[in-house]
Amino acid sequence: MPERESQVQSHGALEDNSLTFSEKILTLRNEVDSGTGNGIAYAGDFVITKVDFSYVHDVQGPLVIKIFKELGGKNVFDPAKVLLNIDHDFPSSSERSSQLHSGMRAFASEQGCRIQEGSNCHQYVLENFIRPGMLVVAADSHTTTLGSVGAFATGMGSSDVASILLSGMTWLRVPETIRISLAGKFNKGVSAKDVALKALGILGTDGANYCSVEWTGPAISAISIDGRSTLTNLALEMGAKNSVVEPDNTTFSHLDSRGLDHGLIIRSGKEAQVKKEFTINLDELLPMVSLPGSPGNARPVSDLQSGIPVTVVLIGTCTNGRLEDLRAVARVLKGKKVSSGTRLIVTPNSREVYSSALKEGIISTIIDSGGIVTAPGCGACAGYSKGLIGDGEVAVFAGPRNFPGRLGSLKSEIYLASPETAARSAVAGTLTAE
Repeated sequence: MPERESQVQSHGALEDNSLTFSEKILTLRNEVDSGTGNGIAYAGDFVITKVDFSYVHDVQGPLVIKIFKELGGKNVFDPAKVLLNIDHDFPSSSERSSQLHSGMRAFASEQGCRIQEGSNCHQYVLENFIRPGMLVVAADSHTTTLGSVGAFATGMGSSDVASILLSGMTWLRVPETIRISLAGKFNKGVSAKDVALKALGILGTDGANYCSVEWTGPAISAISIDGRSTLTNLALEMGAKNSVVEPDNTTFSHLDSRGLDHGLIIRSGKEAQVKKEFTINLDELLPMVSLPGSPGNARPVSDLQSGIPVTVVLIGTCTNGRLEDLRAVARVLKGKKVSSGTRLIVTPNSREVYSSALKEGIISTIIDSGGIVTAPGCGACAGYSKGLIGDGEVAVFAGPRNFPGRLGSLKSEIYLASPETAARSAVAGTLTAE
């Protein structure tokens, strides 16, 4: 047992019912005295911590490498704990991207660290490396996704991550906690994406600024790792610093299937002081949509006027390109055709997901319906790759963000929805959950 873990257990922090997940894990990881006199890192305290894993993608990666060298970096802190990932513009769509990718390959070869091309970075590390209790920092805001298996995971800017690659250390302010409890059971056509959009409608895009969002409650046990990853991914859109689901049998099955150990199980204290707490009853939850302009503009699809025409449907990204999402799409599309006035573009978010979807016949179902399947990765999200939309187009997007210009033209409209609602809209040619 690591010395620091032993010290924390000796004063009972891991069993302290008055501490949140973030307070416990950052107490455990703190390399300096918090100043409280008892070694506990409470919300608002600052900690210095070692980082267990860090990664960069092809948007931030080249800048991170540049800053790393400017800081005098010769060797990354631990090549086994660093990943360079090419996913935002894959395969490369321009000479400039190709040059940036070449630089990343050269740096990975020079440093002896991993490089991966094609899979979305968050999905790839979730599939291969992340375990409960890890502290992960990467150069992308949606790193919060990895909290789905009980890790503390957050995104930071290029300078911070360059410093981490050099030292293996970073600093954090312990976040306050918002606890979202889930009760009841999903109705037909409703999924984790609808839960996340409902929470966004409640909190808005800044209601969880620099907070830890804990997803809990009796209904969480019925949500898969794919679904939990959607929740922790979209917590970022509420402003969260990190987001987490406590490990349970679903988590352990995921880890066992991948040959990963169970790590350090940290459970939030039931009596811990939280900034805000509320319950979402799944029995009452309807298919949701976020209106153009902001993920926080969320409301039930049934509240909208009928017949909103849709010119393109995009399904994928780090939010909704997982196997469970593609299975839901295939169930809707089976035996049907995409509307003649609508384009359907589906992007699996990893090579593994793509391979599994091929074996299950999901890819052929999408193609037979008139849809297109692109190479795995980030797809059109953030406007870097194939599938971008033009002036006046209306998109239904099973992804994370619908800010103006997110998928291309500033003069387009983007509605966020679940993969199932998106697929139904592709068939209807209008925005619908029916």
